[in-house]
Amino acid sequence: TANTFSKIAFDTESYDYGGFYDAATDKRLEITATSTWLLMASVKLAGPAGAALNDSDNARIRFTKNGTQTIGIRQEKVGGTGLSPVVQVVAIVQAVNTDYIEVEAMSTDTNFRIAASATETWFTGWRIR
Repeated sequence: TANTFSKIAFDTESYDYGGFYDAATDKRLEITATSTWLLMASVKLAGPAGAALNDSDNARIRFTKNGTQTIGIRQEKVGGTGLSPVVQVVAIVQAVNTDYIEVEAMSTDTNFRIAASATETWFTGWRIR
């Protein structure tokens, strides 16, 4: 749906020291102690069936904490007809036990989809304190 954020369900883990990411059920980073995190995510957006978005479209990516609080957001103009933008966001967040972090994306194009590309669509987090 255009102009509506959709959760990105990252279901494959390359590395998860400490078991903080729930890839099996909730597809989110689950915090188990008061801590500070450096978060980074990248999403490649495309149109229907692999088609590109229009040059008038915008693409957005954000982190949410506990399903409602936006803690980092980035918007990019598609930049030209036939392009599939890659949008990245970085945030530092303080969290407590039971907090969780999710990645969401949206586009102004009604038929946008997340392109399945492990090198362009990913999520990572480092506990820094």
